[in-house]
Amino acid sequence: MAFNLQQKGNLMEIVEPMLEDKFDMEEAEKMIRVVVPCFNADPTLRPTMSEVVSMLESQTIVREVASDSGIYGDDLRIKQLKGYYQQLNDQSSR
Repeated sequence: MAFNLQQKGNLMEIVEPMLEDKFDMEEAEKMIRVVVPCFNADPTLRPTMSEVVSMLESQTIVREVASDSGIYGDDLRIKQLKGYYQQLNDQSSR
């Protein structure tokens, strides 16, 4: 969900609607950008705990949310495989 919202530029939709505008938007966005990479399906793309702490303490720049290769990468590979096998099928039926 967060990766989809990030791609659409709507990360703030993650914030609880009941808060309305009673929160620091800049701080909320920072927290979201720190937390979201922690849920990446690929463990090698997740930040270490020391990186998370450093980002929270503003000692390290909060990196952009990377797309979840575990989700989007699989979808892309499936589409590529379907296309490949469709081509093989088309060639063999000629």
